Amino acid sequence: MDNLQLLETICSFPAVSGNEAGLIKFLYQKLKPISEKIFTDRIGNLICYKGKNFRKITVFAHVDKIGFLLSKSGEKPEAVGLSVEVENKLPHNKKIDAVINGFYISYQPNFKIKNGWVVSQGLDNALGLVAAIEWFKRIKSGSLALTVQEEMKFSGALMAAKTIKP
Repeated sequence: MDNLQLLETICSFPAVSGNEAGLIKFLYQKLKPISEKIFTDRIGNLICYKGKNFRKITVFAHVDKIGFLLSKSGEKPEAVGLSVEVENKLPHNKKIDAVINGFYISYQPNFKIKNGWVVSQGLDNALGLVAAIEWFKRIKSGSLALTVQEEMKFSGALMAAKTIKP
């Protein structure tokens, strides 16, 4: 899988904060062959180590996307944001293409290449993930923290930092 295909695959996951397990499982399989040690911590972060001095350099990248929680289902479903910042981005009274996964709502994947430009929802963190994975492939020693719940007060990044102690 080349980096453009990886980018498209990552963008296709409905990995809303608190619901990143599917993407973490995919990334685990992708990174397992190039990691000396790989595990998920108790909050759901994916931690990868390589080399003896793995704590010397650590790269963090978040896997989650902005999304919403389903607060009321039925004929007129309602959504709430995962944080005040996300709440302010809710598309009130507008129809959106969305994917409902349990209680989590994410924007419908819309990856496309148009006139040489890549367009997609969740592109910011997906590009960061692809770059971090490419970096990890090339290094001899370091650690990679793919963190969850970035939209929830950076819970994953804080836990990963405590785990790795870079």
